[in-house]
Amino acid sequence: MRAAFIQRHGAIGDVVRVDERPEPVPSGGQVLIEVAAATVNPRDYLLVEGRYVFSILAGRLPLVLGSDVAGTVVGLGPRAVGFAVGDEVLGMQTPRGRFGGFAERVAIRSGAVARKPPALPFEQAAGLGVAGITALQALRDDAELRAGEHVVVVGASGGVGSFAVQLAKHTGARVTGVCSGGNVELARRLGCDDVIDYTTADFRERVRDADVVFDTIGRERLATVRPCLRPGGRYVTTVPTAGNTKDQAIGSTLGRLRRGAPRSRTVICKARSRDLQELADLAAAGELEVLIDSRHPLEDAAEALRRSKSRRARGKIVITIG
Repeated sequence: MRAAFIQRHGAIGDVVRVDERPEPVPSGGQVLIEVAAATVNPRDYLLVEGRYVFSILAGRLPLVLGSDVAGTVVGLGPRAVGFAVGDEVLGMQTPRGRFGGFAERVAIRSGAVARKPPALPFEQAAGLGVAGITALQALRDDAELRAGEHVVVVGASGGVGSFAVQLAKHTGARVTGVCSGGNVELARRLGCDDVIDYTTADFRERVRDADVVFDTIGRERLATVRPCLRPGGRYVTTVPTAGNTKDQAIGSTLGRLRRGAPRSRTVICKARSRDLQELADLAAAGELEVLIDSRHPLEDAAEALRRSKSRRARGKIVITIG
């Protein structure tokens, strides 16, 4: 089968290859998916360059890239349940599953696969995985966002940010988006009640009494956003740095000792069928828009990765396969 993979770490243009790789064989509870579309996440180019924090979980090279896919079930492991050959599905592969999404076929455990609603195109279904689940779990589980609260989404027009804005509004929250001037109208269309252009204003000086600051691009930490937060406010980031880990530990201790102490959390998204299904159903019902930034054939996987690294993408970068 054709796949985009690396045999060593390095610059994207030097090490990403598209060539034949062995066919995956579904084992245990895995589902074998014939991939119609996959999407790119920042973890993919970080993995290529040897900078992905959890790359050790994926094991040795060579390694096929890619986490998020949508396609059709063409095989089942002996303990796979809930799916049949011919089902249209979406799935999210993990480092422990050794990635593998940028390929004609991929085997994913059934607990990280959901049914694709007929009304949802494959490209949009493929865009829901890492970015959508990160936004959902960050706001629901880490921030514990509730209706009527005020959330600031830093990076409101990006892959995670675009989902976070919509999911926060779906929850009933008031949303302030932070993005570049060129994306202000997009952020408003997604549902932001207020938008701050970071090229002309510092949101940390404008925002006060926010319940949650969700930093989807990892540029801040609790100390820099503290003036924005009301007592008991929460800072959630997608980037697991040493500083954020320290802030989380201190915040958890202070939260037990002092009422109203701010909290810091780093979201580590977990591949779960029920969360994928929730996102897919919202998207199929027209309540969650999957922004498509660009489309690239599998042979141009390196270009798709460079687009992701540029941080200029508005929504998801799609790799078309089937």
